[in-house]
Amino acid sequence: MASITLPAGSYNSGYYRYNREGGSWQAPYGTPTGIFAGRESSGTTYRAYIRIPGQTALSGATLQAITLNFKRIDTYSSTVTWAIGIMDSAPGVTVSASNFRATIDASCSIAASASKSISITPAAWGDPTTDKYIVFVAASSSGYSYAKIAANSSAYPTVAISYATYPVLTTPSVAAVGTVTTDSKTLSWTAARDSAGLVSASQITYTVQLSTNGGSTYSGITTTAAGAASYAANFRTLLGQKSGQYYYNASCYVRVRANVTYGGSTYTSAWGTSAKFAIDYRVVPGAPGAPAPSKAAPYEGEAITVTIARPGAYNAYNAAGAVMNLTYKLVLVSSGAVLASKTQAATETSCAISYTVGSLTSGGNLSSKLRACVVDAAGQASANSAETAITINRYRAPIIAIDRIDRDETAATVHISIRDTGYGAQASTQIASVEYRLDDGAWAAATLDSWSGMANSFSISGLASGTRYAIQVRCTNTVPADTSLAAKTSAAYTGTVLEYVPAFFVFRDSGTGQTGVGVNSLIVGQDYGISVADGQLVTDIAKIGTDYMDQYRTDTYGSVESILEMLYAATPDFATKRFQISVIQSDQTLEGGLWDVTMHRTNEKYGVVTAISYGTPVARKLSRCISDGVWYPWAWENPPMAANVEYYTTKKWQGSVVYTKSISVGYLPNATTKTVAHNIASVGKMLSMCLAPQSHAAALAKYPGIASYYADATNMVVSTTTNLSSIQAFAVLEYTKTS
Repeated sequence: MASITLPAGSYNSGYYRYNREGGSWQAPYGTPTGIFAGRESSGTTYRAYIRIPGQTALSGATLQAITLNFKRIDTYSSTVTWAIGIMDSAPGVTVSASNFRATIDASCSIAASASKSISITPAAWGDPTTDKYIVFVAASSSGYSYAKIAANSSAYPTVAISYATYPVLTTPSVAAVGTVTTDSKTLSWTAARDSAGLVSASQITYTVQLSTNGGSTYSGITTTAAGAASYAANFRTLLGQKSGQYYYNASCYVRVRANVTYGGSTYTSAWGTSAKFAIDYRVVPGAPGAPAPSKAAPYEGEAITVTIARPGAYNAYNAAGAVMNLTYKLVLVSSGAVLASKTQAATETSCAISYTVGSLTSGGNLSSKLRACVVDAAGQASANSAETAITINRYRAPIIAIDRIDRDETAATVHISIRDTGYGAQASTQIASVEYRLDDGAWAAATLDSWSGMANSFSISGLASGTRYAIQVRCTNTVPADTSLAAKTSAAYTGTVLEYVPAFFVFRDSGTGQTGVGVNSLIVGQDYGISVADGQLVTDIAKIGTDYMDQYRTDTYGSVESILEMLYAATPDFATKRFQISVIQSDQTLEGGLWDVTMHRTNEKYGVVTAISYGTPVARKLSRCISDGVWYPWAWENPPMAANVEYYTTKKWQGSVVYTKSISVGYLPNATTKTVAHNIASVGKMLSMCLAPQSHAAALAKYPGIASYYADATNMVVSTTTNLSSIQAFAVLEYTKTS
């Protein structure tokens, strides 16, 4: 602690000065009566200053406090008010409070003969080694208020300066830390120095602290050894973390302060603070090991285990310090689909994922690849692993279909085909069994014939001839070798076993007037379904019956016609079968010659038989059909239209059979109307009437003189406008019948 007192005899040496109305600065008024400051009533302004010489002895010292002590020694007025401040250089002759570098007291009042002590802060004082000027100016612009300030009475005025002589340490400059990603990080800073020169750099230690909340608070890291200007900090230890623990903080600072002990006391510098930095212990997992399946070529539906090795890089613990989980994902490379995943602790060195192979194939076996990746509990995803080739063998339920069913009177043969065995490569050996059931009854094993590719057949016996059956078939495939899979059964394929419905082939000749006509032989062409030589004469009708017919019959109907009916066992979906038949009587062929007889079925319930004669005198075509087991009469497709003969045709009108008949009208009338009875019984609806002359085939609809013609349920009516009595005509009618 030290005080500065102006030396005696210094009154005229420039230490004390005052002026009046901006005149030159004067030495103290009288000796030692003091200097003037204030204002007289006449407006004269007194200004004064006290010069405090710079104290070179204070170089390097630290100011503690500065105190100005002075005394008023006049009684001219009761109160004097000054503005007191500090200037760094000698004031000019005109000075005001605005010239102060620092204001000590803007309105200092002191009574006569009173003393005053004013404290000045070290910051306001400034550098103690340079001159300072304490200046007094009138604080009021009017009034009688000047006074004398004692120069030396009772050692006033004096300036008392308190200072300490100790080391003054410079602030360390902390180097940028950068992002911390490892456990250890070397922190460095510029070495502090002692501005007072009392200690050396080798005596200085440093306190290092860390903030993880943006500089709001700091906690100690360490105090370095003397002279060390760097420190290898273990941030894991500082944060209280485990090795491999997940952590991220981007609001971190380090600060450093210099310390030194001198004269039994410790002196420190200000804190030097680093730029903001991040501590980043987030480890993105590395790629895991390539998937290792327990079976390189599993079947669909087969359970396998895929082992995946842990990544080489990962966070072992989460932010809370618990063991971090890793989720392993098994991926099919071709589609990117995640087949299976499993989450487990990162402390496990590998992951075994159980996976049941899904339905991944559409045709044959699938050659593909697997890969793996991991995602940690913080959502950080790894790169993909290396790829592993795998073959996924197809294995599904087979598919069966009924191709056709051949029906016999008490049995049926079911022809099946396997559309898909469920395997990649199809083979009949992959089918273990075929079952069937009738009308939702119990399933029964089918006894198969031999395989032809993927087709086979089996027979069902004990059927009722007039009964229709709903049939279902299904098949079961074999289990792939070296698997624990179960056999798979197809969906049931549904079909119908039709009732046994015979179809009749009827042959009629045109009649020759002969009597005793009988059929005793058939010539059958092999192209039409019967296994005999082409053109072979078959004299044993029973042989044909054995091969294809359940019955046959030959009858003689006098001299009119001969009839051969061949009963054929119909199947529900047979192809058209055609029989070429020549009927022989002894040594001559009956009129009609070669006949072409066809039978075909259009669906499960309806069939039709057609017979066409290629003989003379005209070609004829008849057919008959069956509906719900009921045979309809033979119908003419191209009736020969003999006069006054009613023909049952294949035409239909609103569900009713259309009949046709040609009837003579006789001679046409002479400009009048003629009515002729057609003698047709049970006419339902008369559909049409065509009028034609017997001399030619041209219709008379537009013949000159024909006014109109029509037919009703009883008569035919013709009207003319001219004499047409020379023309003989006939009418062709089409109609339905009520019975």
